[in-house]
Parts: sequence; C-alpha cells; structure tokens
Amino acid sequence: MMNDQLEVTNVPNFKVPSEPINGSCKPNKVAYYIVQTSESDFSKEAQISVLNKRCKREGHIVCKKYIDREIDGATMHEKPALQQLLSDAQQGQFDMVLVWKRNIISNKVFELIDFVEALATENIEFVSHKENFEASDIFTKLQFHALAAINEMKLPDIDEELLSGDLIKLKGGELIA
Repeated sequence: MMNDQLEVTNVPNFKVPSEPINGSCKPNKVAYYIVQTSESDFSKEAQISVLNKRCKREGHIVCKKYIDREIDGATMHEKPALQQLLSDAQQGQFDMVLVWKRNIISNKVFELIDFVEALATENIEFVSHKENFEASDIFTKLQFHALAAINEMKLPDIDEELLSGDLIKLKGGELIA
C-alpha cells in the first residue's frame, strides 16, 4: 500500500522458520517503522540496511516495513503508516516493532508512552536501535513515566518564558534575541 504520505511494504516470501535461528528460542516477526525526511541524518535506505543487519544478527525475521514521509509537527495520529502499524499490531501480524531511534514515533513523551503501552497490550516488543533501548521491563517503563512527569512539570515554565520573550529564537541559523 502506498500514497503520498505513507508506504507499507509486505516482505515477499515471508515465512516463519520451523527451527530457531542462531540458537534463539523463537525468532520474532519484526515490523520496521521509519520516517523519511528530506533533512534526515540517516536516509530511509541506510535505516533499513542497519535494521536488516540487526535482525539478521539476532535471528529475527522482517515481515513488514512502515514508512511515513515527514510531516512537520505531526502528532502520532497524523502519521498514516504509524496508524496502519497500530492497526496491524492489533491483528497480531508481528511480535516486535524496531525503529532507528525512539523519537521518530513522537517527540512528545506521553505519545511515546501511549504507543509503547498499545504495543505491550498486544504482547509486542518495542525496540529502538540507536539508543539500544528495549521497552520490555519495568525499569524502562519507569524511565518513560519519569520523563513524562518531568516534561509536564517544565511545560508551565516554558510557556511563561515563551510569553515573556526570554527564550532565544533561531531564524536561518542566526540567533535573534
């Protein structure tokens, strides 16, 4: 499936092997989520290559790739491929979601928490490659919730600073007071 803003690719010839790979108990069916940007520090192809190598090394099988085009300031709900991923997760199409880095899901911590919890409800693991981060234990959940609480505490201060003009603005690479 593909439109101007999203790309969902079923991996051809996907089938779960009858025996474990590389001594693992059971290979995970993995779905990638990638946001393709024009100014990305890491291209779509490079992200896919790194994630493919990780899956091969760990004995996982890639079954789907979800790719959104960058939408400035988009919330989780405005990313069509991400919404399709969540829908497919409810149907049990994969066991793990692998991303290049966790903030491609959302820069808003509460949205990231909601996303990880939605996956956990379906017994799907969330893994961020760059941060070597797996949301599979209580300590990771604690970290997520602590960040969300800190973010909420700082929001009123940031709003006051913005309204009073105390924050420095960036325009065209130049600092403007």
